[in-house]
Amino acid sequence: AMRLGARDYLELESPQALTRLARAIHEILLKGQEEAEPPEAPHPALSDLIDNSPAAARMLRQARLLIKKRPPVIVLHGNMGTGRHNLARALHLESEDERLCTEIDLAVFNGIFGRKKPGMDLDLQSYEPACGSTTIILNPESDDGSCHSYFCENARLFWPNGQSEACETLVIVCTGSPETLTVWQNFPGAEVLMIPSIANRKEDIPFLVQRFLREVRAKQF
Repeated sequence: AMRLGARDYLELESPQALTRLARAIHEILLKGQEEAEPPEAPHPALSDLIDNSPAAARMLRQARLLIKKRPPVIVLHGNMGTGRHNLARALHLESEDERLCTEIDLAVFNGIFGRKKPGMDLDLQSYEPACGSTTIILNPESDDGSCHSYFCENARLFWPNGQSEACETLVIVCTGSPETLTVWQNFPGAEVLMIPSIANRKEDIPFLVQRFLREVRAKQF
């Protein structure tokens, strides 16, 4: 049987037969799961982002300057589909420090800052950014006010020097809402990076389509 391709064999008379069988099945299932799930694609760096258009090239130059300036809060403002999330991750990677990165989607965890949500066993109000970390805020339009207030009230704790230095927190807010932009751009020391719309990046469209198709094929296979 082994010559014909059997993975293993069991002696039914052995008292360990069932244990060995269970272990063998478990290992086969784990291996099959690993083969079925492709590894997660790495997040792109700023140098990986497509900038064939003048608008995109100008935006990435501004992004590099912002990272060197190290403001406490960077607000990324752009329409849906313009790559706000990818740009946020790229800004995190551009930092020379080996920062931890936490993403908080306020459409899911609204109320995480400030008070316990009804019906939740886990008290999420104790969230505190790790020293020298990056916090990416997604869907800040859903904020009930506790997120913005939390960082305002703790600004001196997180940024005693007014900048996101190596030992301090970097907050990146991704939004497409003018109202949310107004709220966050008034945060002390905040900087805004405007993401151009696809209509202003016509030179990038063929390359964006190619990248999208490659990502889709990678997920299918």
